[in-house]
Amino acid sequence: VAELAERVHRNAGAEPRPALEPRERPARIPLSSAQRRLWLLDQLLREDDGPRGAYHLPLAVRLRGDLDLAALDAAIGDVTARHESLRTVFAEHDGTPYQRILDPEEARPALEVATCPPEEIIARPFDLAADVPLRVAVFPEGEREHLLLAVFHHIAFDEWSFGPFARDVAEAYAARLDGRAPAWEPPPVQYADHALWQRELLGDPLDPGSVHARQLDHWARTLAGLPEEIPLPVDRPRPGTVGQRGGTHTADLPPGLTRRLRRVARDANASMFMVCQAAVAALLHRTGAGDDIPLGSPVAGRTEEAARDLVGFFVNTLVLRADVSGDPAFAELLARVRDAVLAGLANQDLPFEAVVEALRPRRVPGRNPLFQVMVGYENQGVGDVRFPGLEQREALFGPGAAKFDLDFIFREAADGLRLIVDYSADLFDRDTAAALAGGLVRLLEAVADDPGVKVGALPAVLTARAVTEAGAAPAAARRDGEREAVLCRIFAEELGVAHVGPDDDFFDLGGHSLLAMRLVRRIRREPGCAGLRIATLMAAPTVAGVLAELG
Repeated sequence: VAELAERVHRNAGAEPRPALEPRERPARIPLSSAQRRLWLLDQLLREDDGPRGAYHLPLAVRLRGDLDLAALDAAIGDVTARHESLRTVFAEHDGTPYQRILDPEEARPALEVATCPPEEIIARPFDLAADVPLRVAVFPEGEREHLLLAVFHHIAFDEWSFGPFARDVAEAYAARLDGRAPAWEPPPVQYADHALWQRELLGDPLDPGSVHARQLDHWARTLAGLPEEIPLPVDRPRPGTVGQRGGTHTADLPPGLTRRLRRVARDANASMFMVCQAAVAALLHRTGAGDDIPLGSPVAGRTEEAARDLVGFFVNTLVLRADVSGDPAFAELLARVRDAVLAGLANQDLPFEAVVEALRPRRVPGRNPLFQVMVGYENQGVGDVRFPGLEQREALFGPGAAKFDLDFIFREAADGLRLIVDYSADLFDRDTAAALAGGLVRLLEAVADDPGVKVGALPAVLTARAVTEAGAAPAAARRDGEREAVLCRIFAEELGVAHVGPDDDFFDLGGHSLLAMRLVRRIRREPGCAGLRIATLMAAPTVAGVLAELG
């Protein structure tokens, strides 16, 4: 998907883009749009004591041989010095977060020799205001055998960062074995430069000619009438809390199937990602999710050459709508998906967070806005990275928490594709996730045999039902007139408007995520309001809704 996205940008014929180059930095460096959303999610999960590990990315490698711990420790220090994103903490000023980049020696993570289960270190929360977003541990597993585990917070790292990070650690480790520092050129830019560049690229949202305005127009038209929620074959209704417990199921595609699927993609002038996206849409349709299937898709967000080998949170999320109406042949569905993917990639600069802020879908705690199911295709692993003197193989660990109801990840391996299904354990049993994975593999077999097969003739698994129970939104409660007046005044002052009525929507009046945090913190100082949560305002963004929750 990353390579396809770059080709779309090169061929789009758009006006020149600002250069991604080192920039003069303000005293308080702003967060990128994606970082702001993750920072806010972290605040919500902290409030609800939710499973914050959903945004932890583990990289695990089993090493066999004579591992030099001192050289490895020095190499980790070299890499954190090289990439500012790995030594950035997130402070606040007047309720607004900013990046604070620490000196290399102050930020160097300790190499922990651990004996606890690796899952404990993966799940251990990061304090984004104080902790660097990386921890590294080594687990002795036998004579000359170790598990090397690096855990990153997503606010500073993404899946496309695994390759650059692993290559840099291996190069630095080799140098330290030779008793020297790595002799590499400094990166052309750092992540903070990207955050500043992104603001320049997008421009003023109120300028109709800006990238922000033009791409938002595309997404507003493309996502008009999007289903609020698609039925899924859940085992339990949504619990209505922020954050979800997670589980992982893996399945390897049978030998030869990947090769046949590549032929399907080639014949359709499509990518393997498009084939996988269409297959997931067909699977969900066959479970009863309907004809209009919105799917999330991660794109690398590294459209500029200078960002290619950086470590940081560049990835963006696109909402790609799969039209399964009319019982099309799979080949026809693939053509529809291909058109949707190409149109999305041509408008990938606008951050997902900006789309959500503008479209204002109804907020439900624990449910991702605009889509519930993600589909990713990963071909940027660390398989070609080698530590000198050591045999190695990647190990797979799930995050232990779920970002989405379902996340179908197709990962390229030496002998084909591996399917990884991350699922919300609050909604699905392990057996259900396994049945979905097995059904998807069977469906892929069927379309590899005959791309002309009708979607309605493909194997069906399970039966969908509503994920969020009807009536889950809080009922209206008795209003306290005096407290209502106080909250209406606070709403108006924070929004900068003359008047706010009890049923006026915070987001309709110009509210956004960071302003919501400031508003909630101020309301908590009022008598009887100390228990108000940010998630409450997101789900019920009116004075009446807040009072109904407070009781």
